[in-house]
Amino acid sequence: MHIKLRDREGRKKSWRHITSRTDKKSRIIALVVCFYYFTSISLVISNKVVLKGSSLPYPFFITWIQLVLAFLCFFFLDVLKEYFPFLSIFPPLTIDWRIAGQVLPMTTVFILMVTTNNLCLQYVQLSFYQVARSLSILFSLILSRVLFSERTSWKAACTSLIIMVGFALGSWGEVPSQFSLAGLLFGVLSSFFVALNSILVKSVGQKTFNNDQWMLMYYNTCLAIPLLLLLTIIKGELYEALPMMFSLPLSTYLSLLVTGLLGFLINIAISLQIKYTSPLTNNVSGTFKGVFQIVISVIWFDNEISALNALGSVLVLVGSGMYSHVRYTEMHNKEVAKSQKKAKKGV
Repeated sequence: MHIKLRDREGRKKSWRHITSRTDKKSRIIALVVCFYYFTSISLVISNKVVLKGSSLPYPFFITWIQLVLAFLCFFFLDVLKEYFPFLSIFPPLTIDWRIAGQVLPMTTVFILMVTTNNLCLQYVQLSFYQVARSLSILFSLILSRVLFSERTSWKAACTSLIIMVGFALGSWGEVPSQFSLAGLLFGVLSSFFVALNSILVKSVGQKTFNNDQWMLMYYNTCLAIPLLLLLTIIKGELYEALPMMFSLPLSTYLSLLVTGLLGFLINIAISLQIKYTSPLTNNVSGTFKGVFQIVISVIWFDNEISALNALGSVLVLVGSGMYSHVRYTEMHNKEVAKSQKKAKKGV
């Protein structure tokens, strides 16, 4: 009897430990997702403001400027280590070309992701932007199945079907005067590269950098700058944009600075979100924040929304929310089952 009581008490303690650890992880995830929402929405609005203006209508060049500003942020933080000891948690900024070769495929996908994203944002209104990029969850499911043989539950499959229907209705119901086939195609491509980039960030971060997100971001930025510069030259934007850089209004310079800083922060936000959740959850989070973007597009940019467009947007958001709930429940149950199994072995 004494042994049974002790076993029961030990199980209670183990369960309390499991619950406490799960609650702590949930709080961290909530903070990371909130940080991502704030940074991502701010960046989308800032990019739309810059691209909407006629003073600098060059999405490739603007993205390159953002990457250069992000690199300067790395550089200044590295310099400030001498004066602020708490910054020593960041490793020294060096380049190992063997490691750079391992990061290059991920950086290539990253470049394709940000350029198609900005091109989509340039061609469509903000309310439709979320619909155009809503297929990242579907692509993530397909890539996870093809690359890692991960099975998808029937519940997750049903929620992704709702998102697909929402995408179709939102595309069909887009206001004719605002519809852009190029914007729609760039949105679909952006969704694919968002899904692929999330998977590569998780994989490269674990295998190459042992989950050191800081070094992953640093290598990615260093490699992305020359690659995107090459694309900017090929597209002809560099030759057109450089002469204009000395005669832009102050507001444009400030907008570029803000987007550059937000571009630096969004890399941190995405890396943290993927690290503490999963590539799939990162895509769901990116889709679900669209409800805020739609409201902002109507209030701030006076975007027109048709009934079908609104219905499609609602279905995308509902499907994303349901998918998020299904995936969270599945991951939570798996984590608890794993912890209980370990606890039983230790008793």
